[in-house]
Amino acid sequence: MFEIDLASEYLLEPGQNIWVRKSAEREIDYSDGDDIENRIIGIIQDAADLSSGSLALDTKISDWPSRYHLSVLRANLLRPVRDFLTGRILEVGAGLGAITRFLGETGADVIALEATRRRAGGAAARCRDLPNVTVVCDALHRFAGPSGFDAIILVGVLEYARIYFPADDDPIDAMLRHVRRLLRPGGKIVLAIENQLGLKYFAGSLEDHISRQMHGIEDLYTEKSAVTFGRAELSHRMERAGFSSQEWFFPFPDYKLPTCVFSEHAFDENCGVDFGPLLSGTVKHDPQRAKNPFFSLEQGWLTVLRNNLAGDLANSFLIVGSDEEIPRPESIVLGHHFSSQRRPEFAKETLFERLPDGRVNILRRRLYPQAIAQCDTDLSMKLADEIFIAGDHWQQRAFRILNTAGWTIDDMAKWVAVWFDALLSHAGLSYESVSAGAKVPGSLFDAIPRNLIIDTKGVGHFFDQEWVWNREVDLSYLFIRGVVNSLTEIDSVALPAPDTPIKFFEIVTRLAASLGLDLSDADFENYLRLEVALCFASTGKKMELRIEESKLMELHLRSDFLKIEWLLTERDNLIAKQGDLKRDRDKLASEVAVFKSIQEMKESRLRKILAAFRKLGF
Repeated sequence: MFEIDLASEYLLEPGQNIWVRKSAEREIDYSDGDDIENRIIGIIQDAADLSSGSLALDTKISDWPSRYHLSVLRANLLRPVRDFLTGRILEVGAGLGAITRFLGETGADVIALEATRRRAGGAAARCRDLPNVTVVCDALHRFAGPSGFDAIILVGVLEYARIYFPADDDPIDAMLRHVRRLLRPGGKIVLAIENQLGLKYFAGSLEDHISRQMHGIEDLYTEKSAVTFGRAELSHRMERAGFSSQEWFFPFPDYKLPTCVFSEHAFDENCGVDFGPLLSGTVKHDPQRAKNPFFSLEQGWLTVLRNNLAGDLANSFLIVGSDEEIPRPESIVLGHHFSSQRRPEFAKETLFERLPDGRVNILRRRLYPQAIAQCDTDLSMKLADEIFIAGDHWQQRAFRILNTAGWTIDDMAKWVAVWFDALLSHAGLSYESVSAGAKVPGSLFDAIPRNLIIDTKGVGHFFDQEWVWNREVDLSYLFIRGVVNSLTEIDSVALPAPDTPIKFFEIVTRLAASLGLDLSDADFENYLRLEVALCFASTGKKMELRIEESKLMELHLRSDFLKIEWLLTERDNLIAKQGDLKRDRDKLASEVAVFKSIQEMKESRLRKILAAFRKLGF
């Protein structure tokens, strides 16, 4: 495809199917480590399914490098901008081919540029069945291939310009100008990079390249280090380089493994949708988040959104830039949500489309419409479009309760009662007829707090009811599933009141009891067995049934010192109880001694009376 353009400066290495320079050039020194990269390349070479949605590769993930190179989430970054990915495309910094693979699957003619030979070989292996993908081993500043590209992709590349892009002036600006020269007039740069001022970094997440807290926020980068930028500065730099027209998108939790991507319109003051719950829901899915955050990111995003700062504080950016006006689509898509870590027949994309009348239509589409079911199961998926309903998202209400210091089981009991009322109403059941063994229609399998909106009139609406179990399920199972799902979605919680359990199953048991449901160990074991079956049916991943370990799952208190404080409080509470018990014991012993004394006195008097009667001859 690009053979004629490359042949003057490059040679094709048939064994690896990569193009290398005829003249020897020093490779860029960038690697995840020899053993790590060789292991991941071996996985790719052995794989039968190389697609961007390959669960076969996804199941081989064992650490951060393999997650970055093999996760099916990688492709989600570019799905919202796929209309721009046509014609001739140059990808800079292909790595081991995760993004390259998706680009090739769009049908575009792709040159994947990778500066290290081993990585270039990995990218070629990932795309070995795509004849429209050409892998070139070279650095961007030396690239001697064609120009006039329709699009150039830089994912996680610009931040390294100060290290790897030689320039007489600022390497960042120089790299951007160089990219513009390689584009045709009207061509587009597609750039993904971390936000120097991302909210998660304020919460204590390590800077991605230096691995230190607050490094980017304090702007401690050097002239020879990786560097990131805030939104305003990056926009100005792109404009200086000639990209006068820009479309900004915001991937969450970040650009590396996004589950959601929002457009600029999503954060307009009058966009018509509160995306707070969706943003909050991405926090737990960031493997690089702070383990002990300084504050609740789930709650923080709500404040950020309310103040129209979500774009400025997004953890990452995805920008499409051009030297000509970028055509605007007729429909305004506010955001995309992806459920891609599933079997192909269940993978889906959810779009939020703003209608001319101001309402927002939620569109649900299969990512792979031609996929055939691979597993005989009672689980099925039913996708339906619906109009967005404004109201109180019940999962978000749980976030608020659990992030309020001193929260109690009584607080959560009030929360769970609202959901339970809505569930019973939809199931046609009443409290009088309810028991843990009651049956619920399988169509309500997804009627859990995460999918509940309480509208402005106090009416509960279940949305996104995609999963259907093709037979009835026990109410006990659905109750445990609903509460545990809500608990697992929250990253960290505030310090609860004394005597408040933090273990999932203890919380579930107490909440069930508040509603008159008596859950047994058998109910929990049944829940775990069905969840294992559900995981395999929906994702193809086999989970081990670990009943005892599951019983130890607990909420994560915000930081170690809070947990220590909570444990000390619990200890002091137990000591106080022990003191109370000792006092009760001493009081009881005293009362027993008095009783014995009175009893002995009575017995003594009785003996004297009997002796007197005997003297009288009775």
